Amino acid sequence: PLRPLIDLYEMEQTRLEEWLEAHALWIEIQSLTPKARRDRVRLTRTLHTVSFLDILLEAGTAAPPAEAEEFFYLALLVAQQLSPPRVSVELRNDLCAECCAEIANARRRQAKWPAARDALKKGSEYVERGSKNGVAEGKVLCVTGALEDDLGNSEEAAVVLRAAIGLFETAGQTFLVGRTLAQLANSVADFDPAESLHAVAKALTLVQDNNPRLVAYLEILRMNCLITMGAPQEALIRLSERKVLYEQFREPYIQLRKQYTAARILEHLGQPKKAEILLQEVIAGDLESGLAKDFFLDLVYLFGFHL
Repeated sequence: PLRPLIDLYEMEQTRLEEWLEAHALWIEIQSLTPKARRDRVRLTRTLHTVSFLDILLEAGTAAPPAEAEEFFYLALLVAQQLSPPRVSVELRNDLCAECCAEIANARRRQAKWPAARDALKKGSEYVERGSKNGVAEGKVLCVTGALEDDLGNSEEAAVVLRAAIGLFETAGQTFLVGRTLAQLANSVADFDPAESLHAVAKALTLVQDNNPRLVAYLEILRMNCLITMGAPQEALIRLSERKVLYEQFREPYIQLRKQYTAARILEHLGQPKKAEILLQEVIAGDLESGLAKDFFLDLVYLFGFHL
């Protein structure tokens, strides 16, 4: 009767050892040229594991957009090499779809919109051959919605994101529901700030305890909605109250979005010259950090600010 328990324990130990080995292997190949890295990942069988795939996805999530695109492409190469019995064909296709979604998102963040669409198309093809549990399809839809929002199609983006939320709810993926609600809140913030605030509040109830970074982003969204609805004083109070939260995240994106929000508060409190100083600093930070999409959108906001 203990045999299944022993087998489970041994499988878990093997998985943990594989995960540690994957860390070491990634450090070993990280310093190679992009072409050498791709060749090594494509041809080395010991790298074709779910653990190494997870390491690459983690590395891509933490990297700047251009570097992230390369890391996610390496992850796709690994996913394509996974095979039964450890990984079913359907799961392999789901993982490939998710890698394509990440590649598309990295390209979107660099304002490489046609290339992002190409990656999403490939992702959708993998979804059709996958498990159809809704998760991979939802992740592809999330990036599709974000892309439409970048291109100014906010209402169409909202439709796509609501569909993704429905898929994640059906699959019982609470965190993904909360994250996609954050995207929806961002998408509708300009034309329906009330719905955006509702989405933010719902998302916060789902992710409050397990993802402080997402909480920080949601709080920024809430403040921007309050500004749009004519309540900059309340937004300023919230900015002050969340000071400790933002000190946890020193990466450029969160700090620049916080500063952008501060500039908007100053603008709506009747301090346009001081607001412009902050906006110019945000734009310089976008450029320095390689945040091409944000650079373009913040320039557009500054243009409207001057008009």
